Amino acid sequence: MMKIDATDATPGRKTVYVVQPFEMRRMGKRMGLGPSAPVAARDDGHARLLLERALHRTGIVGAVAFSRTGDVSTGEFDEPIIIGQVGEVPDELV
Repeated sequence: MMKIDATDATPGRKTVYVVQPFEMRRMGKRMGLGPSAPVAARDDGHARLLLERALHRTGIVGAVAFSRTGDVSTGEFDEPIIIGQVGEVPDELV
């Protein structure tokens, strides 16, 4: 029997998994956290694995993994669900 993900039951809705790394960068006269290139993950488990590895990348001081479910055709997505975080991330994400 094939397992069907709940997000696949509604046409056009899909769950995406992302790991967003952060690096320290100069922001005017001071240093601050800035986003680095986001990394797409296949699923929750893959997002957790990428999150664990994020701090091993040069210059990365923190990362957050999250998922979002929404309608790909309209671009309307539900609020993100935080899967986990490591290191330093912006205060507004915690």
